[in-house]
Amino acid sequence: MKIINTLAAAAFALSASLAPTMARTPDDTLVVADAIDDVISLDPGEVSEVGGVLTSNQIYQPLVSFDVSDPSNIKGVLAESWTVSDDGKTFTFTMNPDAKFASGNPVTAFDAEYSLQRVVLMKSRSAFIITQFGFTPENVKERIKATDEKTLVIEIGDAYSQSFLLYCLSSYVGGIVDSKHRQGKRGGWRLRQWLAQDAEFRRVGTVCPDQVGAETIDPFDPQ
Repeated sequence: MKIINTLAAAAFALSASLAPTMARTPDDTLVVADAIDDVISLDPGEVSEVGGVLTSNQIYQPLVSFDVSDPSNIKGVLAESWTVSDDGKTFTFTMNPDAKFASGNPVTAFDAEYSLQRVVLMKSRSAFIITQFGFTPENVKERIKATDEKTLVIEIGDAYSQSFLLYCLSSYVGGIVDSKHRQGKRGGWRLRQWLAQDAEFRRVGTVCPDQVGAETIDPFDPQ
């Protein structure tokens, strides 16, 4: 019996020594685990599945957002400020001069123009969030337009509550991409490396090359 107990103890010690050592999560790091098997795109212009929406919201920033503790408090993100015309149809946004993409390129009104026009022109599954304001592929280039690098003008078809448009612009389809990297490209990216074993949360897959290095992602053309 003593020999058996000794062998069992030795076996337990050996298995413990071979078990992978899990690094302790730093106190200032939040680890999030979630199912991502429904993700088919991380393109803010095309994404619509739950996993893709939740992920793209963490990757891209919109012109405006709202305070989660007080949703009536709409605040600027990539837009520093905005004004609305007396008839409630024309919204003029002034871009945040401090905003930059991960590439280092400044976020300009031309990036916002390109990103929002693109959603309408692509006729994607989520385009209705934008097109419900009267935008069509035929008129969007006239109704969503950058007048210079700092100023974006959006003209909607009918007057609604100002917050209605702003809330829609805060959604995932309102994510602004770096037009210098993105123009001429359509579709998402296929994830080639997922660092699930890391103790800290790391973002390794995204739709645009300006977010992460090309060594972690492969482009593909969704069918």
